[in-house]
Parts: sequence; C-alpha cells; structure tokens
Amino acid sequence: MKYVLLFFLALLQVNGINAQSTNSLETGKQLYANGDFERAIEVLKQSANPEAFLYTGKSYFSIAEFVTASAFYRRAAASETNELKQEAMFSLALSEFQLKNHTNALEVLYELSQASPPTRAKESGRQFYADYVRFLTMADRFNVFKGTKYDQIRFDLIDASLGQIDYESARSLVDELKEVQTELSSFEINKLEEQLSDSLLYWQRYNPSRIYPAPDGISYHIGVALPQFDQNSPQYNIVQSIFFGIQLAVETFNEEHFNKKVFISYANTNIDQPQSALTDLVWNKRVDAVIGPLFSETGILFSEIAEEYEIPLVLPLANSDTLNLDKNYSFQINPTFRIQGERMAQFAVNNLGLDTLAVIAEAGALGAASARSFRFTAEQLGATVLYYFEEDFASLGYDITEFTQFLTTNPLDSLPMAQAVYAPFTGAISQTLISSLLTDLEGLQSSVIVLGSEEWETVDLSSRELLQTSGYYSKSFLEPDSNNVASQSFQSNYRVRFGAEPTSFSSIGFDAANLVLATLLDVQNPALLKDGLKRTVNLKGLSSTISFDGEHINQRVTILPLNRSVELPEVIEE
Repeated sequence: MKYVLLFFLALLQVNGINAQSTNSLETGKQLYANGDFERAIEVLKQSANPEAFLYTGKSYFSIAEFVTASAFYRRAAASETNELKQEAMFSLALSEFQLKNHTNALEVLYELSQASPPTRAKESGRQFYADYVRFLTMADRFNVFKGTKYDQIRFDLIDASLGQIDYESARSLVDELKEVQTELSSFEINKLEEQLSDSLLYWQRYNPSRIYPAPDGISYHIGVALPQFDQNSPQYNIVQSIFFGIQLAVETFNEEHFNKKVFISYANTNIDQPQSALTDLVWNKRVDAVIGPLFSETGILFSEIAEEYEIPLVLPLANSDTLNLDKNYSFQINPTFRIQGERMAQFAVNNLGLDTLAVIAEAGALGAASARSFRFTAEQLGATVLYYFEEDFASLGYDITEFTQFLTTNPLDSLPMAQAVYAPFTGAISQTLISSLLTDLEGLQSSVIVLGSEEWETVDLSSRELLQTSGYYSKSFLEPDSNNVASQSFQSNYRVRFGAEPTSFSSIGFDAANLVLATLLDVQNPALLKDGLKRTVNLKGLSSTISFDGEHINQRVTILPLNRSVELPEVIEE
C-alpha cells in the first residue's frame, strides 16, 4: 500500500509539472504574440516542451539576440513532431542567415528541402533558399562553395553566379564541380554546360553589378556611437536630438517595409577608450554600419577600426580634413573646410563670373584650409587671386587694416582691384574679424563682393554703409523648410513620438539614418553598403543634400546670400 501511494504521489507531481509546463507555453506564446518578448522569454524558459524552445528562439530572434535564438531553435529541431521540427529548422536558417553563417544556414535549408511530409515551413524554406543563393556576394558564395558538404549547394551557387562572373572563371568552377561532386545527376551538370556552350552569348548577358533582392524577413543592424552626457550638460540635448532623429527614421522604415526590419544598438563613446565602443558594436552586436561618433577626434580613432573590420562609418557632424585620408569605410556628411573653400571658389568663378579675387584668412584657424582650397580651385578654373593673406591676426591685435587696404574699388587708386574677397573666418574671434573687415570696406567705400564662411550667417549688410556690396556665405546644414511636406511630416511625427520639438540636430540624425537606410534599400546586401554609400548623389534630406560622388566626404555645400533685411532669393546650392 505504501508503494502504491508513492506511485500516485509521483504521478500527481508529474501531471502538475506537465500542467505547469503547458500553462507556461500558452502564456509565453500569448506574450510573444503581443510583442512582449522579454516577458515571453522568462515564462517560456519554465517549460521543457519543444514548442516552448521554438517560441523562446522566436522571442530572442525578435530582439536581435540571434546567437541565443539559434541555440533554442536547435533544441526545438530535435522534436519528433514533423511540423514543429521543420518550422524550427526554417527558423534556425533565418537566424544563421542574420549571423552571416551562410554555410550553416544553407545546409539547414537544404536538409529541410529533403524532409517529409511537405509543410508550410518546408515551402517557405524552398523559396528562402532560392533567394539566398542569389543574394550572396561572390565572396560569400566562394566561402560556402569551399565549406559545404553538399554538392547540390555547390551546384546552386555556381548556377546563381553564371552571368555575374567572367566566362573563364565560370568555366573553371564548372570543371572543378565535375571533379569533386558525387551526388549530382548528369542532367544538372549538362544544365551548367549548356549555359557555357556559347561564350559569345554568355558575354552578352554578363553583368557583374547585378543586384538581387534581399530575402524576405532580412534584418539590418545599425550601431549608433554617440557620447553620453549628464542631463545638465549643454551637450546632452544635442546628442539626444541626434539619437531621436535616428530612432524616428528607423521606426518609420520598419513601419513602411513589412518584409525588412532594422535594429539599433547604442554605444557610449564618452569613455576612456572610446574605440572599444565600436569594437563592441562589431563583435557583440554584429552591426552592418555605424552612425557616429560626434566629434572628429573620436572619428579619427573609429575610422582606423572601421577600416580593419570593414564596417561603414557614417559621421554626421565631424568635418576634419584628415579624417578620410586613405580610409575607404568612413563617410562624412558634414563637408570639410577644404570642400567648403572649393565649392565657394566654383560659385565665385562659374556662377558669379569673377576672375580677380582676394583672400584673407587667419593662420592656424580652421578657415585656413578653406582659404587654401579656395585659391587652388579658383586658379584651376582660370581666375587670378591678386591678394592672398593668411596671417596671425592675434599678433597684430586683430587689426587687419594693412590687408584690407588692397580691397579698394576706387578706379583712381593705383592698386590692382579684386572683384571679391573670400574671408572664411572661424572660431571665437570670427565676429571681431568680420566687423573689422566690414568697417574697413565702409571706409574705403568699396563695393567688393564679400564671400564668407558659416560665421557670416548673422551679418546684415543693410546696417552698413555698403549699398553697392553684395555677399554670400557657405553653410553645411539648413533649418528644415517648414513649407516642405516631408519636413512637416517629420516635425509632426517627432512631436508625437518624443513629446518634444525637433531641433536642427534632430533632422541631422534623421538624415544620417535615412542615408544608411536608403542605401541598404538600393544595394540590399549589407556587404555592398560601402560601395553604395560612395555612389550616393543628390540624396535630399531635411537639413542637407548628400552627394559623395565617388568620394567619402559630402560634396554638397549650400551657398546663401548675406541678409539685407529684404526677401532673400532662393538658396543657391553647388
């Protein structure tokens, strides 16, 4: 009797455990369906049911924890229930695809194709497999070809590559496959041979730059590397605005593309070794691209690591002229001072038709790079730079009279006359130098055209006795146009999402994220992102137009007229 009682107690305990496991499974599935993935994971882990393993994997997948998701999918794939097993295999392939474990993923999909009976997961896997082999880059196909244990996968990789590789390479690959394969039928080999039977026809359809769509369900992962500040810091709002702009762009993308998803991972660069933040994003978060950092000094450190890991780095504000030297993976949205000088020279010569110019710049200041670039470009375009002064104005007490005396436009003076002066003053002393220059021009009654840097934005010529003087200045970023539909939508969505008014930095972050997202839509495969960014031409954003034009620095600079307290003409963009 004692043993019978113990048996029934044990049976009740097992039934209780099974009931608890079932309850955990159903509760977890409901939490997963509601999008509460973290709580779903906590509940589902209480169950040893293979279906619970599947949904635990799905929950981890939904928060971009792909390594852990794969581990649970493998446990679910051990199920003896065919439908559950096949769904787990398909999910495992998706997870391995996100981890860029292409050989593993394709082998799982191939094994799924051999499973029986037919299920919806098997059919989905068949379509995913077909899209997958076309989506891969040639380098990825090569690695899978060498690493897989299945001849059928090798065959499919070669079949997908024909037309994208040159004829001789295609011929060599087919010959190699014929030597090593043991499973393929003569029909399949003949299919490849037939496509190579006429070299002339092959070359006619040769297109190495062909881009195939990404498989449905692909996830992209963007790292955001920005400094973290205390809420009382004046820089806190700048960083927060940029991040909110990025976040809004990503959320909008996810809403508009049901078959793609973008994840964001944040890393703080305001640490002793900021480059470790990028290493963490690459190694642990497996990002496809990084937006940031904020400052040029940190950007220089990041550019070295981005080059090593071959991860595109999109810098929203950094404008150092040394950041992109010999760097293929760093892209600056903010035009450098060199670019600003170059574009202003092109505007002066090509748009204004000027051919005699003068330059005044402070030695050692950031504007000196603009001044040198202006002179070089203007002379390349056939203009003459009559006067070029790059001086240490601090040592002169910021008295620039000895240089401005050459800016006379009085025909009675014996000095050669310049039609315009380029004065790219920067830094804390810029307003003092601007005021001194304009005062001296008033004294000379000069009508020379003034060309300046962004520091000239607040100058109002109507308050000066310079009725015959006109002027223009360069600017990297503009305030969003309140009359623009896209800008109105951005501002409205930003207020609803974050309960705050967007700033100019919000639009800069939004534009930086949209640059990456638009390029991903164009190239589909993140491995092609670097080349896609480099090809960007005239991408219209809220705060700037972005054109890399084969370079790594935005080539577009906005040129605006100096204010005369009247309605301004339209923005002039070069």
